Amino acid sequence: MAINIFLKPTNTLKDSLENPSLILSLIIVIISAIPLSILIFLGSNNFFITGILLLSFIINWLVLSIVFWTFSFMFIPKKTKVQSNFIGILTATSKLWLFLFLIGVFTLFSLLGNIFTVIAGIMIFILSILLIIDSFILMKIIIDTNNTKVFLLWILAVILYTLINSIAFGITTLLIL
Repeated sequence: MAINIFLKPTNTLKDSLENPSLILSLIIVIISAIPLSILIFLGSNNFFITGILLLSFIINWLVLSIVFWTFSFMFIPKKTKVQSNFIGILTATSKLWLFLFLIGVFTLFSLLGNIFTVIAGIMIFILSILLIIDSFILMKIIIDTNNTKVFLLWILAVILYTLINSIAFGITTLLIL
């Protein structure tokens, strides 16, 4: 179950890698984009920009999955069987997008003002920390080695993902303008 990512992330991510579902993953990513798409539409009143945001959510999901898959391919010892296929990693990373869904919901919630903004800010902070922890857990499950090596590979993966997304964001911004 996708909701277990908040309660039992290790079990949920392992289950996602063992029982991949591309359709469910795509549905989760699209649903996760809805709150932020609503927020962007309220701010811009432009369906084109909202569509670009939805497309960027899907592209970001694919990029993160490719980065994790590449690291699993490169750093799992050749003697062992590769634990994670690409569809499994797509499914597992889509579960991380549920955090982005809640972050979007709390961002919309903050529009109510005053105390709601404070509550939303605290919840967004907590969800962001949980997202970081769960992405590390995913890397640990995929690589399956000691924590130091996983941590260093996770840092490299985050840096690579950030660089790729920065380039993609720049290109997207040029397309919109």
